[in-house]
Amino acid sequence: MVLSELLALLGAFFFGLGLVLVRRGLEESNFLSATVITNLIGTIVFCILSLLLVPLNSVNPVGIVFFALAGLFVGFTMLIYFKGMEMLGASMNASIFATNPLFSSLLAVFMLGERPSLGIWAGMICIICGIILIQRNTHGTSVNSASQTRIGLALPLSSALFSGFGSILRKMGLNAYNEPIAGVAIAYMASLCLYTLLSGLSTTMRRSMSVSRQSLQLFWKPGLILCVGYLCFYYALRYGDVSLVVPLMNIEPFFVFIFAYILIRELEKITYKLVIGTLIIVAGVSLITIF
Repeated sequence: MVLSELLALLGAFFFGLGLVLVRRGLEESNFLSATVITNLIGTIVFCILSLLLVPLNSVNPVGIVFFALAGLFVGFTMLIYFKGMEMLGASMNASIFATNPLFSSLLAVFMLGERPSLGIWAGMICIICGIILIQRNTHGTSVNSASQTRIGLALPLSSALFSGFGSILRKMGLNAYNEPIAGVAIAYMASLCLYTLLSGLSTTMRRSMSVSRQSLQLFWKPGLILCVGYLCFYYALRYGDVSLVVPLMNIEPFFVFIFAYILIRELEKITYKLVIGTLIIVAGVSLITIF
């Protein structure tokens, strides 16, 4: 296994753990507070690391622009993702979000000139089949009306699309400015600026985006864990192609299942359709790794 693959799998592990902890915190808070707190933690951590570890004479303006744009896409991704988690639960939301390799690989073909092999395309087809099976699992969950089902499924799919664009922009940023730590810091700061702008425009969002002592206690640990996940992801992109790294990151639902069973089994109902659908997704990820 090459370094980029190992880093991608480690990133999936830490994302899985961090997202389950966020899901547990959502029982006492809301998705807006979770988004802001985890982003604030990431901004502080990576700004400090950048000042300590990144040479100032290596700054590249083009790379900074790409990282900032990636941060805006990530900002929208997390906002929609956490709302989807609030509606569907961590397991189902993560499984549907795993469609993002489809978007990122297609975008990598047109924007970066990458050429995924037939094995990678077969893996993506498996991922889509797994998502279709998971969609059938929504009948019998708390998302019980047709409109709620459509909205609930649309949220992780929308966040997957934003994530696909974000992955392309991250890779373009690393091609121009090969400093993953600085890249994560810039992306986090751009996301934080986005949330500040949205809270300024919307009174409802401003009231809901609580940075209270309670919300800090709920989300500082998952915020740090997600920082490790993002760092692994950026370094994986540094050493590997988008069409390989992003699908491997999407073994994340497997880790979400494990941690959900260990940490929040009383909150998550894991059915056989959800498990089989996720296994099909993992099979798709395996195909992508082999080829």
